[in-house]
Amino acid sequence: MSPTRVAVKSRWQYDYCVYPKPHSPQLKRPVTRSAAASDTEVKLPRTVTHDPCDSRAVATAGLTWQDLSVFVAAVALIALEMTPHEDWSPHRRGDTMSVTRFLNFSRMTVADLIEDYLLLWIFLSVGLGIAVPQIEIVTRASTVILAVMIGSISLTLSVEQFREIDLRTLGLVLVGHIAMPFLAFGITRGLGLSPELTVGFVVLGAVTPELVTPVMTELADGDTALSTTALVVIGVGSVGFVPAVVALLIGGIDVPTLPIVEQLLAAVVAPMIVAVGARAVQPARVGTYDGYYPAVSATMVVLIIGGVTAANVTVIRSNLSLLVGVGVGAVVLNVLGYSLGFLLSRCGSRSTRIASVLSIGMRDFAVAAALVIAAGLPTIASLPAVAFGVVEMATSAGLARWFSRPD
Repeated sequence: MSPTRVAVKSRWQYDYCVYPKPHSPQLKRPVTRSAAASDTEVKLPRTVTHDPCDSRAVATAGLTWQDLSVFVAAVALIALEMTPHEDWSPHRRGDTMSVTRFLNFSRMTVADLIEDYLLLWIFLSVGLGIAVPQIEIVTRASTVILAVMIGSISLTLSVEQFREIDLRTLGLVLVGHIAMPFLAFGITRGLGLSPELTVGFVVLGAVTPELVTPVMTELADGDTALSTTALVVIGVGSVGFVPAVVALLIGGIDVPTLPIVEQLLAAVVAPMIVAVGARAVQPARVGTYDGYYPAVSATMVVLIIGGVTAANVTVIRSNLSLLVGVGVGAVVLNVLGYSLGFLLSRCGSRSTRIASVLSIGMRDFAVAAALVIAAGLPTIASLPAVAFGVVEMATSAGLARWFSRPD
């Protein structure tokens, strides 16, 4: 008995699922194809006791717990070697992390483990989202997660940092930021990606620089004041810039911009202003917990990335060619952002170039992913943010190490 292919059409995409005809034994027992099998039989790679289109199912062809274990082990070694550490000194910069240090938990706090190995936690979060789609439930709290993520890291920003900025240099960084969504749109056109993925890439290019950009800039001996000011200015301006650029570039598609504005105000601008204001009013009290704010923000990043990965698990498992296209687009956008930052600041000082490269090339993938989900955009539009996050965390760590190398 042959299955019936049904096309489920929505406003954004087509989902093709294979449903068995009535009274089919497909859901009652496994059916395999032998050399003499009839063409009416259905080949299943393993025992299936659920709807093949159920995205919550963990057991799928091509993905086993053994595969996931090997993947996690390999990524752990890569993350250990790529992760820069806040304890770098002028005499130790360029040294690699060791497995011995990683295992020396007695000298590390929970905050250290979260911050120092953020790349590893992101990989684990992506892997968990693929293996356990039920964690998609965390996306229901995407607005709260985004607000906590923005607010906690913004508590580390001080008003004094904004007074040290050369306005011309800041203007060049803003020019680079404005160019990023247009570069993202051009990349999607060149790769022939779908409209919903185009929306995801444009939002990714238009959101704020990565929240940890000031930290990475500090590790790389860059102009931390410049990267901090750019982050705040772009964050406040995003409430108008993001919906405007989405409406301009995605004009042929019905993209709701009002929810984007609402989410930016509630989860980005308001927490950032409140946090910076609290730091200005009570610097001593707020500064007491400076060692914990980045870890709280990083935890929110890991949560939202795992959730949006789980939300896209059906696409991830069924369309490898789509993943390749999204991955290539993420790499190209990241490299173009770094290159644009370098070109715009080539006449400035070394510290200015470092801040410019990181502020333009690093996009806040977690904000983009959470914004897509919270604004009610298609779930698949968050996939570019997930891919970009993995690429960015690896490349930015490598750049920080390269920039901070001894002359």
